[in-house]
Amino acid sequence: MNDPLPVPDPRITQPGEERTMMTLTVRRFTRSVGLVASACLLAGATAFAADTVTYSYDANGRLLKADYGGGKVATYVYDKAGNILTAVSQSPDNTLRVAVSPVGDGAVAGPDIACPGTCVHAFPASQTVTLTGTPVAGFKLLAWAGDLNSALNPFTFTLDADRSLTAYFGAASGSTDSDGVSDTGEMGPSGSDPAYDGNADGIPDYQQSNVASFPSAAGGGYATLAVPSGQALANVAAVANPHPADAPGMKFPYGFFAFTVTGVGASDVVATLYLPKNAAIIDYYKYGPTPDNAEPHWYEFKLDGTTGAEIVQGAADTRILLHLVDAQRGDDVLTVDGQIVDAGGPAALASPTLSASTATLDFGTVASGGNASRDLTITNTGDANLTIGTVGAGNPLAAPFSIEGDTCSGATLEPQPTGATCTITVKFAPTAIGTFSDSFSIPSNDSTTNPLTVSARGAGVAAEAIPMLDWRSLVLLAMALLVLGAGVLRRSL
Repeated sequence: MNDPLPVPDPRITQPGEERTMMTLTVRRFTRSVGLVASACLLAGATAFAADTVTYSYDANGRLLKADYGGGKVATYVYDKAGNILTAVSQSPDNTLRVAVSPVGDGAVAGPDIACPGTCVHAFPASQTVTLTGTPVAGFKLLAWAGDLNSALNPFTFTLDADRSLTAYFGAASGSTDSDGVSDTGEMGPSGSDPAYDGNADGIPDYQQSNVASFPSAAGGGYATLAVPSGQALANVAAVANPHPADAPGMKFPYGFFAFTVTGVGASDVVATLYLPKNAAIIDYYKYGPTPDNAEPHWYEFKLDGTTGAEIVQGAADTRILLHLVDAQRGDDVLTVDGQIVDAGGPAALASPTLSASTATLDFGTVASGGNASRDLTITNTGDANLTIGTVGAGNPLAAPFSIEGDTCSGATLEPQPTGATCTITVKFAPTAIGTFSDSFSIPSNDSTTNPLTVSARGAGVAAEAIPMLDWRSLVLLAMALLVLGAGVLRRSL
């Protein structure tokens, strides 16, 4: 923050006195009491301790400028009667504010900075500043963040404006907290934001054992898992489908999450999963044992009044509140042990997507009486099996178009990239000259494009006639044949 300069009293002459324009420089010396007193008289009550103060006056003895050095200047403008019109002070001080996080895990040193302790300093004008972070035993400097960001230590930068910086310290090895996610893994999607706070409680997530932030396994975005203070998270991980062979016919856009909650009492624990906004999330599925079936199996984790998942669609995120009770449904360990072991994932309805290699089969020009063929390839780019009905049902092709080959009718295609494809071959056989177009339908269980309509177009043109030879051309052709025949005869003798 730029503090205003003190405004000295410019009226230091008596009315009617004649003065010439002059500049007075007052220097501060430790033992020169008279000069110091004079400076104070001229400057009034000042908060600035300047070694040299220079005062400039006009011909009438009126103060025009007080220069305190370091760019701190006060200037004055008068009207014709000698009254002050404006008194403007300038100060180019740039204030640096430094903080340490977590408090007690390190210190920051720099010019006029020794934080904790002296964490704020106003530097005159723009200048280069170097800060050094010194961790306590067992810790290291992770990064600087705030108005400037860096992982360098020492960190040198140009202070050309007011700046705030925080030095973030973390464990020298392993993770600062005990949730199982690395420190950089909890520093936001980029892995470079030590202040990342996914549950907005004001504390960086890498410093909290009850909060973990990490990327999802399916590439669906960045997630945050939090349990109440008093419990702790361990073994937090984004994992692949725990049992794909018999997985429910749902879509899991974020993959699956595994974690353990420790410090659990007799009452329920609510673990909150923060996800990027996704209105399609409607359920939560888990794989593991339940009190009524000790064998691991898939089950829908609906809220039953005691345990289950509650889906909350916020304005900017999707939250899943997992209501858990030790040894009850939702806990993979069915004996009371003071902790909850969980594995599951948020689910959306899965659906197939019929994709065609083209929306229009263009045959160009084909001679009347001839024909041409084009292939149409069908794939399933959705996340559920695609079932195709009878191609052309309800909207078949008419002459001169026809379906020549079809491996799609009645086929079931699994999703890509492992699923197969099928092919429809369409023939264009014009018997007249003109432009032709038609379309046909491909019915399926794709709810968004059922049926898919594909167009066909082409033009029939006249066949090229064989040109007739005039008598001169016939004579030349006969002579060529005679010469060719004579040569063959000579070689055979």
